[in-house]
Amino acid sequence: MGKPLNLTEEAFDAEVLNYKGVVVMDVYADWCGPCRVIAPVMDRLAERGDVKVVKVNLEQNQSLCRQLGVTALPTILYYRDGKLAHKDEGVLPEQAIIDRIALT
Repeated sequence: MGKPLNLTEEAFDAEVLNYKGVVVMDVYADWCGPCRVIAPVMDRLAERGDVKVVKVNLEQNQSLCRQLGVTALPTILYYRDGKLAHKDEGVLPEQAIIDRIALT
């Protein structure tokens, strides 16, 4: 996988809902300081290759973010086989995200 995929509303179904396996979605905004803190964590997760990591820019995908119930940044959503398994808001330690993935 290598690096996070920048996801658009149009690609959400194909890249997340129709994906077999675990998808970690990072909802962020360029102006969000905590989002910049979590970005390197998402990069490392993508490099592992065992999960698909996608990034959604809140400002460019407002309709999708409303549909997903995003109310804080960063928001991390965890999907397994197209179904939402969990949602975290705010900055989490890297190990907490890895532990959440294991439970997804």
